[in-house]
Amino acid sequence: QHLVGDYSDIETLMERGNNSRTTASTNMNDVSSRSHAIFTIKFSQARFIDGMPSETLSRINLVDLAGSERACATGATGIRLKEGGNINRSLVTLGNVISALAEL
Repeated sequence: QHLVGDYSDIETLMERGNNSRTTASTNMNDVSSRSHAIFTIKFSQARFIDGMPSETLSRINLVDLAGSERACATGATGIRLKEGGNINRSLVTLGNVISALAEL
C-alpha cells in the first residue's frame, strides 16, 4: 500500500507497476504483455456531518489482462509458446471463477 495525495502520485505508482510487468515481442505485437495486472485504488473521505465525524470509503479495481493467444498468429515458439499457453489457461480459469461467482 502507498499513501498518495494526488493523481500524479497514482500515475507514478502505476507506471512503476507497468514497468515491472513482463513483455515480449510477437508477430502480432511488438510489446506484448505476458502478465496480468490489478491496480486497486482505495479512496477515503473524512468529514463532519451535523457535527458528527463521518468517513466514506470507496475502492476501484483496474484490471489489465494479458490477451489470449493463438500460437499460429503470434508465431510464438519455445518459451513464448509456453507463456501463451499459460496466459490462455489463466484466462479460462478466470472465466470459470467469474461464472461461479455469478451463480452465487
